Amino acid sequence: MPLALTEPAERRRYTISARLATEQVLIDYTRSRGWGREVKRHEATCRRLQHLLDELDDATQ
Repeated sequence: MPLALTEPAERRRYTISARLATEQVLIDYTRSRGWGREVKRHEATCRRLQHLLDELDDATQ
């Protein structure tokens, strides 16, 4: 059964969290291949996504 995300902030948080999880998997994958530049790119994306989640948390408090 899909999650009932009724509030726009909840939907954004869910979408960003899912993308963050994907990026973390990609970090592990690229690290295992020795692709340092790609690791850095995915780490930067994770930092930005985490920043967006933090901003959402601040806005809802």
